[in-house]
Amino acid sequence: MTPQFVRQDPASAAAELPGFPEDVELYRSAYRNWVGEITASGLWACAPADGEQAVAVVDWARRQGWRIRPRGLSHGWSPLTVTEGTGSGAPVLLVDTTRHLTALSLESTDPAAVRVGSGATLEGLLTFLEGHG
Repeated sequence: MTPQFVRQDPASAAAELPGFPEDVELYRSAYRNWVGEITASGLWACAPADGEQAVAVVDWARRQGWRIRPRGLSHGWSPLTVTEGTGSGAPVLLVDTTRHLTALSLESTDPAAVRVGSGATLEGLLTFLEGHG
């Protein structure tokens, strides 16, 4: 399932989330776990472009008293990302790792070591490994 999101006007987002890192893509998003038992709508979400932006988001959340929840492809059943009944005004920020944090690199060949971004899919990793023997 691809997350649905609605871009927010930067001025209105800044009014609701004062001090949020300006260079990080921010939007409202729905959440639905794989089996559809847990849903939420209108949650704040962001898509950091790199590790530095991710750290800035986490630092902002800590200062504001918000909870950070990593968001991948929502292929789970447990309430680890969002609990049932979480409303759009809850201080929960979904951090979408699948938009930009997907890099794969071969770090060494003997022994083989691969560095995998937090948003990479298993299919992407397996395809990468196949391409590198």
